[in-house]
Amino acid sequence: MTSYDYTKMLKKDNNCIHIMVSLNNKYIYPLIISITSALRNSNKNRTTLVYHILYSKDLRKKYINDIKSLLYLYPTNLVLIFYSIGDCFIQFKKQQYSQVTYYRLISPIFIPLDRIIYLDCDVLIFKDLYELYKTPLNNNYVLGFLDIISNAVDYLGLISEKYINAGVILLNLEKIRKDNKHYELLYMALNIKNLKNHDQTVINYVLYPKIGIIPFKFGIFNFPSIFDIKYLYLKKIRQKLNENELLKAFKDPSLIHFVLCYPKVWLPNSEYVPISTRNGTLYKSKCEKFHIIWMKYAKLTPFSDEIVKKYIFKINKSL
Repeated sequence: MTSYDYTKMLKKDNNCIHIMVSLNNKYIYPLIISITSALRNSNKNRTTLVYHILYSKDLRKKYINDIKSLLYLYPTNLVLIFYSIGDCFIQFKKQQYSQVTYYRLISPIFIPLDRIIYLDCDVLIFKDLYELYKTPLNNNYVLGFLDIISNAVDYLGLISEKYINAGVILLNLEKIRKDNKHYELLYMALNIKNLKNHDQTVINYVLYPKIGIIPFKFGIFNFPSIFDIKYLYLKKIRQKLNENELLKAFKDPSLIHFVLCYPKVWLPNSEYVPISTRNGTLYKSKCEKFHIIWMKYAKLTPFSDEIVKKYIFKINKSL
């Protein structure tokens, strides 16, 4: 495991927002688009985004250079720090989830910061992240959004009203290190087999009950409609939530985590629903509008032509 550590000179800069991401060859363009969305919507006079990029051993050098090309477009508002994780978690490489998703579990070991935001690559940011980054942790190890889950984790004694999605989290690195929780995270990941939701459940189990909930004003999942919020989300979460805050976030989100597009928002044409028209049945993607938003930011990157060609999307697909 190697790293290029510039964090010491950045730690005391109160204008820095530290963000961690995990990367392999499959997610290079989604990551570039996610970073672009954060940069385009940040307060450029106040904040510098410091991305800590944890990458797999087989990541192509070209892709590292592609990410670095963003420094030419945003020279004063972006810092990139790369960490090669080597063969760590290689045993998970052939599972449903990539091995890189486990990297966040060991981040307290080699990122010497007090706190950090972790973002999946399928996240778009529409507002400045400073307020989220400075959210009080209140002695919690982690803050996150309540997951859309009911009894999938009951076998471990976890409950849905405390079970967070690990795709957007604010980690209290200082407290995790102080209480040696990073070793517990690593032990459980390596020794407990067939975990539902993989490293996400590890985070929820080991850090319970010191888990806080991120207010919806800081972000939301990609709910297709208000109906989905009220009846598919609120009913599954037994905890009382601020419905008005949730609906406001739906109309004007600070960020969107695309957990409801399968397999991913950049490949939305895999999930069509039938729509009857005068011309017959058409199949329309449930994630079409989110794909359009994603492509909007794709066209703001230096790789717009390659991305559009790679992730071409047919709006309607006839039967």
